[in-house]
Amino acid sequence: MLQTSFFTFDNCAAFPGRSTSGILHKKYNIEFHEHDFYEINIVTKGGGVHYVNKRCFEIAEGDVFVIPPGYQHAYSNKEDLTVYHLIIREGFFTKHHHELSALPEYVMMFRVEPTLRKDHEFVSFLKLNDSQSEELKPLLSKVLLESEQHHQETSLTLNYLTLSVITLLCRYYREQHSNFMGQKSNTDSLYHSITNSISFIYQNYMNVISLEDLLRVSSMSRSTFMRVFKIATGTSANQFINEYRVNCSKRMILDTNLSITEIGVAVGFYDSSHFVRTFKKICGITPMNYRRLYSNKVGL
Repeated sequence: MLQTSFFTFDNCAAFPGRSTSGILHKKYNIEFHEHDFYEINIVTKGGGVHYVNKRCFEIAEGDVFVIPPGYQHAYSNKEDLTVYHLIIREGFFTKHHHELSALPEYVMMFRVEPTLRKDHEFVSFLKLNDSQSEELKPLLSKVLLESEQHHQETSLTLNYLTLSVITLLCRYYREQHSNFMGQKSNTDSLYHSITNSISFIYQNYMNVISLEDLLRVSSMSRSTFMRVFKIATGTSANQFINEYRVNCSKRMILDTNLSITEIGVAVGFYDSSHFVRTFKKICGITPMNYRRLYSNKVGL
């Protein structure tokens, strides 16, 4: 078992209570740690090694990768390693899931690739070219500058800038992979087919989703789909759907006056007791108690 430190968003952000923040680390070395937030890591200079779980990856200027909450990772500086961190609360993605889930590249970068790097022999980074780095640089600088401000509009500005960064990265990811479409291996094609099925789930979670729907979207046989989906996401398709529906329900629980039954139906649970049981199994608390506990919290 790896010895790790644990960081929370409020420990790392310049000001607590926000959804996003930017940090720049130079000559970066850090032991194994994990955190309760998402992190977009962009190598802006130099090179080094990034350790994820028990795997290690050589990284260099232009590499971009996402670290989800709970992933044990570390950095070793080899040549003036400078890493830009855009740290993002999970609640940010809940709030913006409709816009982001429509982008297949978002699904690949934030869900599929991190799981594959953590548990399987898979190395794939978005690699920025010089023009992309130059285009992105002003946005990243604005995030750093805004992260140090404490104005009434700062949180809103940071959310806007973060969405802009993610959108640009998704565009770069699409351009990079379209350039290499002819060179993709069969394994790459399988994982991109899984990405299509995840995008389908994100866009249709409020409806009944059958295994046949996912097989049709992915163009896979039943056995291949079930095997590759588990490898790519770390869970079964049914569990993935339930977790996503529960995550979508959290924002509605906190931001609306809809009843728990109405929210369950809105996210695809047509049996109220099934929704409550599933929510409690995943979150360790009932939807009603979740509303009581978190409805007045800041930054969710």
